[in-house]
Amino acid sequence: MVRRRSGFTLIELLVVIAIIAVLIGLLLPAVQKVREAAARAQCQNNLKQFGLAMHNFAGANDSKLPSSRGFNPAGAPDPMTPAGVDDKFKCWTHLVLPYIEQDNVARQFDPNKRWSDPNANASGVSNLDVAKTNFKLFMCPSAPTARAASTAFTQNSSPGGQPGYPVSIPSGNYGIGDYAAVRQVRYRYYRANGLTVADSAGSPVTTVPSGPTADSDQVLGGILQQTSTYPIIGVTDGLSNTIMFIEDGGRPNNWRKTATAARFDQSPALTDQLGWASPDGGVMSVDGSNSSTGNTNGGSAARSTTNCIMNCNNDSEPYSFHTGGVAVCMGDGSVRFLRDGIDAASFAALCTARAGDMTGSE
Repeated sequence: MVRRRSGFTLIELLVVIAIIAVLIGLLLPAVQKVREAAARAQCQNNLKQFGLAMHNFAGANDSKLPSSRGFNPAGAPDPMTPAGVDDKFKCWTHLVLPYIEQDNVARQFDPNKRWSDPNANASGVSNLDVAKTNFKLFMCPSAPTARAASTAFTQNSSPGGQPGYPVSIPSGNYGIGDYAAVRQVRYRYYRANGLTVADSAGSPVTTVPSGPTADSDQVLGGILQQTSTYPIIGVTDGLSNTIMFIEDGGRPNNWRKTATAARFDQSPALTDQLGWASPDGGVMSVDGSNSSTGNTNGGSAARSTTNCIMNCNNDSEPYSFHTGGVAVCMGDGSVRFLRDGIDAASFAALCTARAGDMTGSE
């Protein structure tokens, strides 16, 4: 009697393989969604920690929040930067290090020196060394981990008109910073979107004022002031109605979206977005972008129907690697996910701290 060996025929094997392939195809998107949900939750938690750190800072400093871009403190050895003058001396990020469990790093940083000073401090390391340190808290897990090295950058002049320039900042890999404090909404954003501002007599902004209006910072400014501490109670639009921190991921690589490309890395990398320690890297002025070209709105931007509020350019603009929007931390420390369909007026209202405008629907 002949016994037949049991087993799969070729056709049966192919059917099994096809079924497994279909199951894997159905499972992978679900796995990717779970991973992205976890990454987004971690990103929002990062922002939450910054919000808590700011309130802890205020609790230890007479209920006042720090300046966004820092300045040379009174009595500091650098005579080129008088106290209270915007000179991009340091960023808010250094001030909150002790409140995000990085007190050991904070002790290595010398607040009386410029953030990029290459000379060794009493700790044995320089401020520049500290600026090249990576922290998970400053990094969005959804953003690419591979970043371009920053090229040498020269700051040719002082925003505050101070002597001692140009200041050279060397090339290198600076500590990644995927979050920024919202410092202001520029007039060009309002003009490009056909919006009004409180100090423009209720008319759409069509031209840039010849000089800063007397109340421009109060009207268009965010929660953190540029060069001075500010009391929490001064945020008259309400802490829960005003964004303090927002995503600006992927820098110094210049990520863009245009009418023909969903997302691409535009070469070369951004020159002044030098990570979490940089005053330019840790602070954002909202300009808005052109959804067709991906370019940020310049000073001569006209009224346009191709405006983009977020995720079109990460050059000091809201940008994330999440689907459908960006994560933000409000002034009260709460976190939200703003959808990219938010209208221009509502977003501007969320960014300004003292304009008296209504946020509307988010």
